[in-house]
Amino acid sequence: MESKLEDKEGITVQNQQDYPVGEAGWEQVSERYLDVFEADLKAAGRSERIKNRDMSCAYVYLNYFLQHLMAEESPDAEISTLVIKDENREILVKGCRKLGYYISYYYIQKDWTASPYNLEQTVQAIKNFYECMMNHGYVSGDDFDYLCSEIESDLDGWLEECEQKCVEDFGEDEWRKMRKGETYFI
Repeated sequence: MESKLEDKEGITVQNQQDYPVGEAGWEQVSERYLDVFEADLKAAGRSERIKNRDMSCAYVYLNYFLQHLMAEESPDAEISTLVIKDENREILVKGCRKLGYYISYYYIQKDWTASPYNLEQTVQAIKNFYECMMNHGYVSGDDFDYLCSEIESDLDGWLEECEQKCVEDFGEDEWRKMRKGETYFI
């Protein structure tokens, strides 16, 4: 049986490949990141429920938010000609540093499953994803530390913002009933 270190070395060799980025190309890149993340979740012995939650949250973050962010950051670039290499992971780094933007302007405003409970679970899943990416060298320790400090300083505000959005969407009485029953989507 291979050791964990040998597994990581095998993954690192595979990371050295060039991945074309574009509509289909980005899915290949994100699939690679998700494969690495899933392998780490399995190696850590995470339950199937936690593994599925974390993978789902990471999938949405990568394939909706980061792909949108990539198009927004480089609107004039010919996306299909961009390449992500092991040493060029700028989009992951930008995503790591824009978690607040994702939570406030995408997750809370556009995700129909947004609730304070789900928000905490989503933030934890993204943190787990970026910890994995840091462990495999896709983002630096400084970027991961930035993400962690942003979570620590802003989580209460995000939860309050999410609570207000739920009250707006469902009405105060209905939202109270939903909370009383602790009915959550994830």
